Amino acid sequence: MVDFTHNLETMGAEQYVLAFVFLGSYALALGGFVGMRGRLVAAAVALASAAGFAGFSSPWEDGVMVAAMALIGMGLFTAAVWALWAVATWQHRRVARVAP
Repeated sequence: MVDFTHNLETMGAEQYVLAFVFLGSYALALGGFVGMRGRLVAAAVALASAAGFAGFSSPWEDGVMVAAMALIGMGLFTAAVWALWAVATWQHRRVARVAP
């Protein structure tokens, strides 16, 4: 675990750029903002940038772990936003179901 945190502390500019590209293209690949071809291109770019990020990491295994943590973090953030939306609109959806 010490090596993992050391890798995060010694990230260079190229790793920051690749991480930003990865997060952006992964979000585009999952969302409905672009069509099917755009989603495939975004998924390929996300995969390539994650591989590049891992390649620039000093043990590449730590780079893979950082990319996996980013995926888990995005999933947890999405779940939290969905839960807040569900709580915020619960009363409105309940009234809409009851009214004819």
